[in-house]
Amino acid sequence: MELLINLETLEQGAPEKILPLYLEEAGAAGRSRSELEALLPWDPGDLAALLSSLTKQGQVIRYDPEKERYILTATARKLDQEMKGILSTYHHKNPLKPGLAKEELRRQLPPQLEVRLFNQLLNELAQKQQIMVEKDLVRLASHKVTLAMDQEEQVSRLAALYQRGQLSPPTLKEAAAALDVPPDKFKQLLTVLVNQGRLVKVKEDLYFHREAIEHLKGQLVNFLKKNKEITVIQFKDLTQTSRKFTIPLLEYFDSARTTVRVGETRRLREGV
Repeated sequence: MELLINLETLEQGAPEKILPLYLEEAGAAGRSRSELEALLPWDPGDLAALLSSLTKQGQVIRYDPEKERYILTATARKLDQEMKGILSTYHHKNPLKPGLAKEELRRQLPPQLEVRLFNQLLNELAQKQQIMVEKDLVRLASHKVTLAMDQEEQVSRLAALYQRGQLSPPTLKEAAAALDVPPDKFKQLLTVLVNQGRLVKVKEDLYFHREAIEHLKGQLVNFLKKNKEITVIQFKDLTQTSRKFTIPLLEYFDSARTTVRVGETRRLREGV
């Protein structure tokens, strides 16, 4: 029946009824004005005026002004619902994870969806406070990492383990053994602590307690303000820990924009 109605509209309908059908058919890809000009035997000026009118009425969205690409508003709203559905399913399956990678979310949507439109829809949902976009992660605004009582206990034990280790933290294998939890669950607990700001990931498989990092940063800044620069050996003396930790820590402070490497020494980054 819908097909018959659409055919009748295409044959006898007014332009403002015909144009939305062509955009509806295009789905998530939308169409450019030049594509519509090729498909519809109308005067280009009349088509431009109609697109402008339908956009002002809210029936059509112009998501790419440079290439003049349009999508039906109803299609965009369906994409909104699809995105929120994907996030809801992800949160249900991964309650301890803060969100889904933005690129992974895009891969689960129709392949013809352009990156520009995807980002625009994300921004609109974020402005409506329906989702949260944090760096490269996306989550529903309602999603919060909630821990069961046993998980709360394990997280506290893990944090205490790293706090005792200070600048000589346990390896992941040692920490997992101390908690006696499976590897996948252990990684989830680590992620929770990093997201809570209680642990700092210095490099792959190397974590420190936030208090240890902040205390060391204070020592390092004070040293550099007095001495202008610091060598690896001087930093090792400052930390009183082994080289396997001092080098990653130095590189961490470089990446955190506390220090800058100059030859074989580090200096305080301007503005710190």
